[in-house]
Order: sequence, then C-alpha cells, then structure tokens
Amino acid sequence: MDTPPPSADRPASTDNDQAQRVLTSDEGRWFRPSAAEVARDLDVNPVDGLGADEVARRLEVHGRNELAEPPRRPGWLKFLDQFRNLLVYVLLGAAVLSAAVGDFKDPVIILIVLL
Repeated sequence: MDTPPPSADRPASTDNDQAQRVLTSDEGRWFRPSAAEVARDLDVNPVDGLGADEVARRLEVHGRNELAEPPRRPGWLKFLDQFRNLLVYVLLGAAVLSAAVGDFKDPVIILIVLL
C-alpha cells in the first residue's frame, strides 16, 4: 500500500497507526468473531445445542475436552531438587571448611538447616 509523503500539516503514518486501522477494520475481526460466526464455524445451533448423536460423533473424532495429566515427579527427586541452588553449595562448602578446621558444631547446624 503506497502512502503519500508526509506534509507539514500531516505527520507520517507509523506502524502503530497502521495496526490500529487493521484492528478497527473488518480484517481484524479474526480474533473476536461474533457468536453467530462461532456457531456457524462449529456447526451448532446456539438455541438447541448439539444432539446426542452429534455429541457422540464429536467425542469419537476429537476426544474429551481435557488436558493430559503431567507425569508425576517422584518425591525423592523433588527432595534432591531443593539442593540445586548456589546458596546451598556455598553453605555446604562452609560446613566442609569448618569441619576441616576442626569445629564440628557449625557444620552440624548447617547440615540440619539444609535438611
């Protein structure tokens, strides 16, 4: 689409202006169809709904309208995931360093806090 060059009294058209024109025209209605358009596209009578035979056919073709259950993560993996943090590694390093120096009270407390 050719646009005339901007003049002193009319600013240049921006991408935002063009997008606004598309959204307010009939071209932009693809994302918000009317109820009649939806009913026509889905081949359903909005007053009566679907008949039992059509429901059975659509269930056979499309299946139930349900999300698949995500696989469950075992509890022991959830427990180990808690230790995948930089701060945990710093605390473990401090506990090891403290134990290497000869102080055993601090490493025990740090390990109790981490668990």
